Parts: sequence; structure tokens; C-alpha cells
Amino acid sequence: MYYYPNQWYQYPYVYRLEENNGQEEQEWEIEKKFMDDMRKMMYQYSFIQMQILEKVQHIDRRLYEVERKLTMGHSTKE
Repeated sequence: MYYYPNQWYQYPYVYRLEENNGQEEQEWEIEKKFMDDMRKMMYQYSFIQMQILEKVQHIDRRLYEVERKLTMGHSTKE
């Protein structure tokens, strides 16, 4: 279970002054793990996007080649 800070998108490594009973270090570790997991997820998301883009470009290139062959075939028959 993660501890989600209210504003996790801001810099999370902030000690809370009102909590001086030793929980700070534990919360720091939990927030750090959360941010590391978020970074991993963003990396995976970017990697998947890149793979999808490569596949789309490959399909697009193949379609272009097929269309060229079809149009060339029509022009030679006429």
C-alpha cells in the first residue's frame, strides 16, 4: 500500500515539520518508492509508445510499397 501525498507531482522529498517522532524517514522511503515506481511506469509507457510508433511506421511503409506496385501495375497494362 502506498502513501500518496496530496501533491505527489511536486517534489516529494519534503520533511513534515509536525512529525518529529521518527516517521519522517519511513515516509521518505515510501514516497521515494512511489516516485521510483511512477518513473518506471512512465518509462514503460514511453517504451510501449515507441514500439507502437515503429509498428505503425512499418505498416505505413508496407502499405506505401503495395500501393506503388498496384499503381505501377495499372500504368503498364493501359
